Amino acid sequence: MTENTLIKLIPDSIDNATKNITDSPTKAMGETLTDIWCIVFGGIHQISEKRKMKYAYELEQFHLDLLNEIDSIPPQKKVEPKIQIVAPALENAKYCVEEKELRELFKNLISSSLNKDTSELVHPSFADIIKQMSPLDAMVVNYFITSIVANIPLVNLKKLTTNETGFNYLYQNLTYFSHPSYTSTDLTISIENLVRLNILSIPSDGHIITPKAYDWVKTNPEYLRIKSDLDASKYSIQIEEKALRTTSFGRTFISVCCPKKK
Repeated sequence: MTENTLIKLIPDSIDNATKNITDSPTKAMGETLTDIWCIVFGGIHQISEKRKMKYAYELEQFHLDLLNEIDSIPPQKKVEPKIQIVAPALENAKYCVEEKELRELFKNLISSSLNKDTSELVHPSFADIIKQMSPLDAMVVNYFITSIVANIPLVNLKKLTTNETGFNYLYQNLTYFSHPSYTSTDLTISIENLVRLNILSIPSDGHIITPKAYDWVKTNPEYLRIKSDLDASKYSIQIEEKALRTTSFGRTFISVCCPKKK
């Protein structure tokens, strides 16, 4: 595929996003809203020059990375792009190009659709799924790249009365994932979103039988915080062992959008 062929597939809205063709929709709008308005509807206000430059830079990076990825496909394996796949991917990518993790997913999705070895695995819904993901979601998915059929330990923390006549959940879907920029709550929300998107699943009767698979819980900050706040004379904490795994649909998504390092 030539660069000109790819450029023809890029919606005008993406190219126009870096052109100064409109003014602020209304002076009553805040600067941030105006910036977003301009990116979505085709212009950049003069007060948004820094954002304009950053967006234009990231867009160009996306373009170059995509071309390089496509060039790496052996000529004999290249196939014609499907408009149903590439056009929505590029359209959705315009909202995500400033997030490197999501940009990578879109790049891999498009290049996979142009490769004979993977094109039949690409589903039209993948572009919309990426659009609904956060950078953290992409990081969580990356945990499954090296072994996409692996189960990852997950727990729910339940507060039980001392006579065990009742309980309520204190924390759900806690795992050992950690990232310096995100809290345990952020990670829980990310996991639940990926479950909602059918990339991951939490079987109701699933747990990991590997010895010490859940030992990390006792040193988890959320567990320690809850334990310190709990009145031990009235309540106890029960650790409900669960498992987080990829769905069949999720494994296909990962193989297409998150290919293993060569």
